[in-house]
Amino acid sequence: VLQNQTDFIQATYDMMDDSVITADCMGQLAQHIGEYTYYRTDHHWTALGAYYVYEAICEQLDLEPASLEEDFELWDQGTFRGSLYYKAPKTKALKDDNVYAYNPLGNLNTRIYRQEGGSGFEWTVLTDMSKSKVTAKYSTFLSGDAPLVRIINNDLPDAGDVLIIKDSFGNAMAPFFVQNYHTVYVVDYRYYSKSLSNLVGSLGIDDI
Repeated sequence: VLQNQTDFIQATYDMMDDSVITADCMGQLAQHIGEYTYYRTDHHWTALGAYYVYEAICEQLDLEPASLEEDFELWDQGTFRGSLYYKAPKTKALKDDNVYAYNPLGNLNTRIYRQEGGSGFEWTVLTDMSKSKVTAKYSTFLSGDAPLVRIINNDLPDAGDVLIIKDSFGNAMAPFFVQNYHTVYVVDYRYYSKSLSNLVGSLGIDDI
């Protein structure tokens, strides 16, 4: 029986083919212990935590990580109370969180597909949730969960295309890759039921 996440991740890596490139995300996060990388009242990492993991992945893909200061605009979304807050027996003892998001700069086009096979709708990478309920602030990233999101960076016409397969943790990380790829496709495997291999083939994806 595997007792911790490190063992579980390593066991998963050991089952993979040598052609699969792995990244030491936990090792990267461990270098930033004490920083605000995870929310106190929610099960997700913060955008800062997601950025550090993005850096670890970029290192393995020989990509230059985008700069938080130069390539993004910091959005303060205000007070946040996440999924764990109202499960706690003494909520008054918990310190509120705050959602900070990093909006990618550039000539971007974002399309969100709420239904498979639908035409989707134009949106933005981040949604301003600063005036929303304190429980809804994490939806600033990709406007929440959707089967498919497509983000095109028109400033990088010669860059490749990437497919990110994610759960809700990926919402905070996907926006960073916009500064490395021409097109970022984001699939939530919990809601996307079609063939991923067909999707990769039809779109000509470079990296997954």
